[in-house]
Amino acid sequence: MFLNRQKQVLTLNIQIFLLIILSLSADFNTVGYSSTNRSSSF
Repeated sequence: MFLNRQKQVLTLNIQIFLLIILSLSADFNTVGYSSTNRSSSF
């Protein structure tokens, strides 16, 4: 029972970790997109 609960917590942590990575990469994409737009407008 305890091992099963540990596994659930582990998968939850992995999901949160993936969500954070996805949001960070999305932020980088928007930053790169805006910077390229800015440079092309000059």
